[in-house]
Amino acid sequence: MKSWYPITALLIGSSLLGWAALFAKWALIEAGPEIIGFYRMLFALPLLFLLNKARFPKINNVFLMAILAGSFFAGDLTLWHTGVGLTSASNATFMVGLSPLWVSLWSWNKHGKPPQLFILGLFLAICGAAVLAFFRSFSFQLGAGELISLGASFFYAACTIALSKSRASLTAIEALIGMSLGACVTLFFIGVIRQQNFTHFSSHTWAYFLGLTLIVQIGGWASISWSLKHFEARVASMALMLQQVATLFLGVVVLNELPLVSDWWGSALILSGLFIGLFLSKKS
Repeated sequence: MKSWYPITALLIGSSLLGWAALFAKWALIEAGPEIIGFYRMLFALPLLFLLNKARFPKINNVFLMAILAGSFFAGDLTLWHTGVGLTSASNATFMVGLSPLWVSLWSWNKHGKPPQLFILGLFLAICGAAVLAFFRSFSFQLGAGELISLGASFFYAACTIALSKSRASLTAIEALIGMSLGACVTLFFIGVIRQQNFTHFSSHTWAYFLGLTLIVQIGGWASISWSLKHFEARVASMALMLQQVATLFLGVVVLNELPLVSDWWGSALILSGLFIGLFLSKKS
């Protein structure tokens, strides 16, 4: 296998996650955030089952770790959407974007200090995320919305770590089945508790659910899951920051949104940080 295959798969998968915000934005007109996530996972399960040659993974501690990753992911989605409702989208998104920092600190504790170039790259990428947020109605405050969104970043970090651990002995598809199953069940119960509407959607909304399934959950997360066999969790978590740049790019191309000058600067900082942290630090 070519040495550049894993990093290419990781970056492609992270880029495909950029579609999540667009499909969710369109689907939120009729559906609650938990329901959007629920159908995204539900529709993915039979397809993943077929990709796994119609075999259900063996239930053991490693598969339960993948299920736990999905439950963490459901927690991340729920808290982030709740945080957005209590503060600005910029504040909430920036707080969730701190997830790679928590994964790196965990990795530092478990595996030792990462290379200095990786630390520099992560710093630049977070600065880029801060630039994107600051010039889009970011405000310096630490209210309930910010704290809830910060909690979402911990759940996202936990999801990345748990999914990475499950890839120790599971295939990429098996790990993704566990993740999707855990998220699906958790989001279902959250939707029931919050008395969300599970039916009576237009054909457009069902199409958005399907788009999330095929592009984000199958295409994006399958690529990421496969690459996790070849990287530490901190590397994968940092690469996931490419999602912010991809979302911005898709907003310009698909939604004809006019980018700010700060968007270019922020994206350039994120991409520079990823190049230094993922490529230069590896060479050193």
